[in-house]
Amino acid sequence: MQQLEKHCEIDAIGEVLVYRANARYLTLDVPKSIQKHNIVITTYDEVRRSYPQCNVPSQIADKDKLIEWWKETYENDVGPLHQIKFRRIILDEAHVIKNHLSQISIAVRALTGHYKWVLSGTPVHNCVEEFYPLFDFLGVPRTGTYENFWKLYCKDNEANKCLVNLLRSFMFRRTHSSRLFSLPIIKLPDIDERVVQTEFCKAERVMYDAIIDAFFEIINGFAHVENPRVKQYRCFLTMILKLRMFSSHMLTAQDIIKKLLSKGLIRELIDILKVERSPESPSYNIIQWIRTMRKDTELPATPQTQGFTGLCVEELHGDKEELAKQFKAFMTTLHENEQWLERFERGKCASCGFMPMNPLVTSCMHLYCEECYYLLMKEGETRICSSCNTCIEAAAMCPIADDGEIREPPSALIVEKTKKQKKPSKKNKKKTQRGFMGGFPAVASHGRDESEDEEVDEDEEVDWISVSGGEMTSAKLVKIQEIVKGWIDENPDVKIVIFTQFLDFLRLVGLMCNKEKWVATSVSSNLRHNLPLIHGGSAANRTQLHGKLSLQAREQSMDKFRDEKEVRILIASLKAGGIGLDMSMANKCILVDLWWNEAIQQQVLHTHTFDFIHFYISE
Repeated sequence: MQQLEKHCEIDAIGEVLVYRANARYLTLDVPKSIQKHNIVITTYDEVRRSYPQCNVPSQIADKDKLIEWWKETYENDVGPLHQIKFRRIILDEAHVIKNHLSQISIAVRALTGHYKWVLSGTPVHNCVEEFYPLFDFLGVPRTGTYENFWKLYCKDNEANKCLVNLLRSFMFRRTHSSRLFSLPIIKLPDIDERVVQTEFCKAERVMYDAIIDAFFEIINGFAHVENPRVKQYRCFLTMILKLRMFSSHMLTAQDIIKKLLSKGLIRELIDILKVERSPESPSYNIIQWIRTMRKDTELPATPQTQGFTGLCVEELHGDKEELAKQFKAFMTTLHENEQWLERFERGKCASCGFMPMNPLVTSCMHLYCEECYYLLMKEGETRICSSCNTCIEAAAMCPIADDGEIREPPSALIVEKTKKQKKPSKKNKKKTQRGFMGGFPAVASHGRDESEDEEVDEDEEVDWISVSGGEMTSAKLVKIQEIVKGWIDENPDVKIVIFTQFLDFLRLVGLMCNKEKWVATSVSSNLRHNLPLIHGGSAANRTQLHGKLSLQAREQSMDKFRDEKEVRILIASLKAGGIGLDMSMANKCILVDLWWNEAIQQQVLHTHTFDFIHFYISE
């Protein structure tokens, strides 16, 4: 509607009707009411709803009876759009009907019109067979059935040549380089395309390699089952998908990360903290948040210094087993009450803010490095906690197992084991039925014994993206933040589009914008979680755009991105943002991850951007 107002004279186009969900006619004769308008704008889904569903009764086997049944069903159930003979039907983004067996494709090809046009910037996504629905809709001579089309135009090279010759007769092709009277049809700014490479930190690399090892273990395990190739191929493709998700951000693949956090892997991550102790380190940030979000509490074990007996140890007068038990219970309570920031802070040394080395636990439930505890101020014979400013009545060296987990006294372990035995097994049965990635063997078995199943279930119930609030970093997210900040500092009026194919990464980029107080809006075809409200000012600046919004709300959000200077960033999924939206107002674009299909990715380039950036992770 907006494009008609912009490019057409109102008196010339006549009456215009937008026919869609929540805006349908409620009259005695809907087709007749629709025909009173000169132009009808509708959606592909509305066309699908207008076409009767073909649910063939199982008792009808005779061909003639089947034809008779369909005629009767069609007459009774056909919608208004299929009762009208239009003068001209124009399909925008016509590649939507590329699958000739889909309900939308069948319904669209059943529309009746005197003239038919199809418009698409990417008519073929996968193979030349996708021309069949377009030819069938247009009524190209000798199209026939799909089988006939395949034999004539797709079977071999000679058939493809026939298809090329036919396209020359029916296709009107225009590109950015096309000219009319020696001048370009449309003049667009040159695109400066750049490739930005970034590297994983140590923690990300360890987790990335762990995913590969786990999947190859599963793939090799399929070698002795019946029909192994299909299962191995499927598992291999799943591995590629998960690795691509992980490369954007670890939490986009949080389902598999939670399953892979075995004691061996946790120990390897905790060992990294012995070197990467600074809060500015990406590895420190990632591992600290993993420690915070998991129910168990792990600390770096340093066996070679656990027996240290200096001046500090001589004054410790706390029961280390009792204090360890209290601290672990305290951290568990914070986890259950979802006090994540408090739990994050309690996992660090209360004095230096680093991961505590040779950790001590105090009666006020704080951790200290042994050296930091020795440097605390004294009030008489008692030291003062630098965090809560209370007297430390008792302190003790924190007993740590080799896997980094805080040890509890044997009595506590016996009680905990008894509790687990008393719990019903329904949860475990449900978990087994759910399996891994739609029927694959559970990665949870990779390096983990059965006693860990209970805690894994509890961790899986928590959405780590919401918990971390965008505070957990990643290689790509840091680079995006750096580039966007540079663009905004250089030009406050810049309009930036960030494309990604993973919905969880949309949420993470939204949280980043919220943290930086950048006003942004978002576009996606479907969201499992509502995106955070991304704003940087008053309530008037708050805009969202995703698949759950109505068409009118989507247009209003796009208007805000186009017209309001404060809204600088549009976060979009490639599937939703690359089709049917005018983003010519944008002059910067970031493509976070490449799409599986290059044709869809090329659609993104039609956003008329000046600066276009691809992201890669260096090996």
